[in-house]
Amino acid sequence: MSKAFYEDIGYNDYAESNDLIILYPQTTTNPWNTNGCWDWTGEFSSFEGDPLMDTKDGLQVSTLLLILQSSLLLLLILIKVISAADP
Repeated sequence: MSKAFYEDIGYNDYAESNDLIILYPQTTTNPWNTNGCWDWTGEFSSFEGDPLMDTKDGLQVSTLLLILQSSLLLLLILIKVISAADP
């Protein structure tokens, strides 16, 4: 996905005005996914597809969960740092 897509589509403005975070997952190309599209349906994960694609163990969902868990951990650390600095 080119930067132009997510910079110009308008989602960022909407998210900013509504205090939302938008994730734009990136991937690489392979013989089944020549454009490197995020694999929403699981069809590009392998030649047969990802049979777990719609479960927490599927490649796509588990990646999103990891991103969200990491983001939450960073947020909690920031809250702790800010609280400790504010007497």
